[in-house]
Amino acid sequence: TIATSELWKIGQLKAGDTVRFDLWTVEEATTMAVAQNELVRTLAPPASDPITHPAVVAVCGFRSTAVLVEKPPGPEHPGMQVRLAGDASVLVEYGPMVLDL
Repeated sequence: TIATSELWKIGQLKAGDTVRFDLWTVEEATTMAVAQNELVRTLAPPASDPITHPAVVAVCGFRSTAVLVEKPPGPEHPGMQVRLAGDASVLVEYGPMVLDL
């Protein structure tokens, strides 16, 4: 998954380009998005530390594992997992995992 603030870079790639991925935490991805949004809004580097922005403070201490919620299957429920899908979305998987090509 690519952090939202880095998507523009992927749009610049052409066939044959090499891509190197770095592991970021949710906090790092949010900090970068806040800094990028401030840069676009003001057309100047952020005057304040993006770490203190409410969006970043809200995710500090956030459990940044892939699976956010898991409900095992039972007699009345097929099971469900809610997973992180990047730094701005979630993916809900409902029912058994079935490969259907």
